[in-house]
Formats: sequence, C-alpha cells, structure tokens
Amino acid sequence: MTRKKIPIAIETEVMFLSDMKCCIDNNKGDHIHHIDGNNSNNVIENLALLCFHCHNLATITNTLSKKLSPNLIKKYRKQHYAAIKIQRENSLKNISGKTVKTVTQEDIIEATTTSIILVEISKIQYEYYKEVRMDRNEILLKLLMFKNQSNPRILISILDFLNRVVSETRSGLPSSMIATTENIITLYFSELSSKTTKQQFFEVGKSAIEVGETIVYDSSIHSANFKSMSIGYSIIDFIHYLAKTRNIKSLEENVYTVYEELKSQLKRPERNDLENAEKIRHIHFENIKNGKKSNPVYSQEIMQLIQKQQ
Repeated sequence: MTRKKIPIAIETEVMFLSDMKCCIDNNKGDHIHHIDGNNSNNVIENLALLCFHCHNLATITNTLSKKLSPNLIKKYRKQHYAAIKIQRENSLKNISGKTVKTVTQEDIIEATTTSIILVEISKIQYEYYKEVRMDRNEILLKLLMFKNQSNPRILISILDFLNRVVSETRSGLPSSMIATTENIITLYFSELSSKTTKQQFFEVGKSAIEVGETIVYDSSIHSANFKSMSIGYSIIDFIHYLAKTRNIKSLEENVYTVYEELKSQLKRPERNDLENAEKIRHIHFENIKNGKKSNPVYSQEIMQLIQKQQ
C-alpha cells in the first residue's frame, strides 16, 4: 500500500493540539505516529505526536508486545490534550486583565472590534491552509493589517496561528516565511509593549518565545537550516530584551530555561551533525547574558553556512 503524506493542515493541527510536545512524556515531539499502524490513515483521531524515544516504544516489534499499545497512546493523548487546553484557557484569562466592573461604551467598542478582527484572522488562516503551495508569504503578510488595533487577545490569536505556521519548519518552510513571522512578531510587540500589564505581557511573550523555540528546534534537529535557526533565536532574544526592559523577571527566566532545554536537546550521542547548531545556540545565549540588544556577531564559518543556504 502506498503511503499517503499527512496533509499540512492536519499535521499542523496535531502539532498545535499537542503544543509541539510528545503526548507521552511531554518532551519535544519529533514524529507524528499512526496509532493503528496504517500509514495511509491520516484522520486526526489516528495521529499522535511522539518523541523519537516514545515512537520507538510504540513501533518496536522484537518483543511479545509493544511497550506503548494503541489504547495506551490514546489515553495519554486524551490527557495531554486536556492539559494543554486548560493551560491555554488559563492564559486567555490572564490575557483579559479585566475585573468585574460597569461596562462602558468604550468596552463595548473594543470588544466588538476585537471580535471582528478575530474573525478576520480566522479567514486568513483558512485561506492559508486552502493553498497547497509551501510559500504562502503574501497570505501571512495580511496579518499586519491589524497591528494598529491590536490588543493582547488579538495578539495571542495571531501567535497561535504563527505557531501552527512554523510547525512546518521541519517540512521545509521557506526562510522568507520565517523572516515574515519574525517581522510580524516584532511589529506587534513594538506597538503593544507599553499598552499591557506585566501579566498580559508575560502571557503573550511566552507564546512568542514558543514560536521562536519551535523554529530553532525544528531547524536544528530536522532541517539543518541555519538561516531559520538564527531567526528563531532572534525572536527569543527580542522578547528577552523587552522583558528585561519591563523588568519581568519571570519572562527572562523563561528564556533562560528555553536555552538550557535546547542545549540538552542538542546533546544526541547518535547524531554527529549538531555541532554547528550548538555553536549558534551558545553565541546567542552568551549575547543575551551580556545584556546586548543587537544580534550577535557570527564567526566566518557560521556565516558561510548561512550564506550557502540562501
């Protein structure tokens, strides 16, 4: 039987529902597993994002039984999806930043505007996945039309969409689209930074860091795209700079945690091709530790690697 490629929209939805994490052990997800063993059955109910280790446990055939049976994977997945859903709902509650009060005309206008823009974002998302081309840069750029009316709720919706977009990094998402993603994040945060509470900024900042982390992880482990890798780090570093400017220590710590997790994820004894990815990670980490706002200066060796891929 010929294996059918998982449609991009379904692949992206699985990664989003999983928050890019393995539904078994909560490590970074690497492989979309077909639970029933049929690689052509691409319905979303038959798919689960697993790390390499758990995927091996689910597919191992040299023992009497698999260590991760289909039913067990489904139970883990259900629990994992529920936990992610609760996290996102709590994040939205923190984003609102509202307490119970008398509703003013201004509140009604803002709520109406936000609702209209959220619908328009959904339309752009639909248009994006309706296209079968990998390069859909002009569709992505439509997100910029809302930057002057943005608020934390609108931004979190845009960041959720961008996280879906960059989950295609491992499948060869063009660097131009990843650069557009960085541009969208930079422009929205530049407009919004001074209009949010620290709690609101923490939530949207954390989501932006996740976008950058997804780009870095996938371009390091899966696609070896050094240009995309550097853009992903630039997104993380930009949020770190804003967090430092606003003295949001918890968000700064979030960035340091991400850097340490990436360092651990790049230590793979079975891989001898991640040395340059670790060099780039280390350069960026040292740069933010030293409090520098500008992007780090790469060695000639790293620059040549990036230029080869342009």
